[in-house]
Amino acid sequence: MADRNGYIGRAPGDSTVQIARQKWTASGVTTNFTFTSGYTPGLIDVYLNGSKLIDVEDYAASGGGVISLGTPAADGDVVEAVAYKAFNLGLVNQTTGDFTVGGNLSVTGNIVNPSGIGTDYIITGYAATFNNTTNIKTLNVTGVSTFAGKANFSGDVAIGGTLTYEDVTNIDSVGLITARAGVIVVGGGVSIAAGGLNVTAGVATFTGNIDANGNLDVDGHTDLDNVNVAGAITATTFSGNATGLSATASVNSSGVGTFGSLGGYNDSVAGIGSTFAQIYNVKVITKTADHRYYGTGESVGYTLDGIESPFITLTPGRTYRFLQNDSSNNSHAIIFYLEAARNTEYTGGVTYYADGVKTTSAAYDSAFNAASARWTEIFVQDSSPQVLYYQCYNHGYMGNAVSCNSNTVYTGIGNTVMLNGFLKEKVNIVNGKLSENLQINLDDGMIHHFRVQESATSTPNIMSNVGINTVMNVGDTLSVSLATSSHSSAYSAHITIDGTAVTEFWNGGPPSGGNSAGRDLYTYNITKMDDAQFIVYGNVNNYTSS
Repeated sequence: MADRNGYIGRAPGDSTVQIARQKWTASGVTTNFTFTSGYTPGLIDVYLNGSKLIDVEDYAASGGGVISLGTPAADGDVVEAVAYKAFNLGLVNQTTGDFTVGGNLSVTGNIVNPSGIGTDYIITGYAATFNNTTNIKTLNVTGVSTFAGKANFSGDVAIGGTLTYEDVTNIDSVGLITARAGVIVVGGGVSIAAGGLNVTAGVATFTGNIDANGNLDVDGHTDLDNVNVAGAITATTFSGNATGLSATASVNSSGVGTFGSLGGYNDSVAGIGSTFAQIYNVKVITKTADHRYYGTGESVGYTLDGIESPFITLTPGRTYRFLQNDSSNNSHAIIFYLEAARNTEYTGGVTYYADGVKTTSAAYDSAFNAASARWTEIFVQDSSPQVLYYQCYNHGYMGNAVSCNSNTVYTGIGNTVMLNGFLKEKVNIVNGKLSENLQINLDDGMIHHFRVQESATSTPNIMSNVGINTVMNVGDTLSVSLATSSHSSAYSAHITIDGTAVTEFWNGGPPSGGNSAGRDLYTYNITKMDDAQFIVYGNVNNYTSS
């Protein structure tokens, strides 16, 4: 009995089963002792000073963790309880609590809930292997789960890592298949019988053929190397290298189309439409080498629908809007000019809106930064110049130009144009007299006709919006005519250019008096000899009606 360790009856070491042990030393007379690990009634032994007590006769252990002695322990007595946690592997289904396995769990049969699918099975180890059919509602594995047979899940399957299918022939989903990191198809292609393919973000790359028997709807950027379409191609924007793009019917674009080259087409058709032909969303970026005026003027420039300051071909009869709501446009209001250098503003068919209020270019610029909705519109007419420049009101060479497809050619100040092979020159008709309208702005025309009879002498000033000295180069010459209603005491003996006196030569000498009847026609031939240096050859003739 040397190996009994002083125990009378069954000693705790007699079995290899897992046990829980707790010992107390009585302080005073004590009847009840609490077993903190819990026990199963009938599976606990109690010892008093090393002697095993008899259940029911010597103590009560009916559950709840409390052991009650029939005879109280005296002060200093030692009470020890041993609870046995053993179980029978053949009766696992009779276990009412948690089932914990310290090592591996191998199941050669099926894991089946007797009542069918629905019970939660939780495995907190590193891996799980299922060789046969598995019916599970919830499975939680922190490592790798391998299913050699069929797995039936009545609830959701959430995978935080990688889901690997080995030799899977088909994936049949009654709902959506969501792939956060993308879908790679290495062979066989993608066939969509109905419902369409919806890629909400990211890049979809197809290295093989795309066979779309229905519509192909792409809202974002599409980079296509070779497209062959038997019907119409319709897109908001075409951009990039369009080599190999072919369609036996038509290509329709409601946005910007960018092609390295476009050839082999029969015609280019543009209807008038009932609304805006195009709305360009404008932003301002730092210029790159793609900008027409890179290295000239301002260091920043416009983008239109993401394309850096393109040259645009417009259609007569249509309206185009340049929308500048983006904050990068602040202080960069778009205005149309006859020159890239912004010498002469063009106003024909051009309107400006700040928060829906139609205004002039100067007022538009003043209200621009404070407005939340701001845009420039141009209605292209037959009389629109063939080329116009969209540039910033305040800064040079930020934009590019547009072609208006018109029959009007702008040739400089005075609005001189070629119309159907004829030279047409604008005349500025003034409902007043010359002496009260001395600023002769050549941007309004080269001939100025004054309807009201003159009554005083005057010195007209020849000028333009940006200055005659600015628009003329050395060696340039131009002719200006002023028609006035004659008066005996009214005449113009001198002129100024840009507000400065010039050298004048008059045919027969400068006029010293007026004519009493008819109309006087003053003609000035102006030649720029040097910077701000001009020679003027003047002449005046009196005409009377017959």
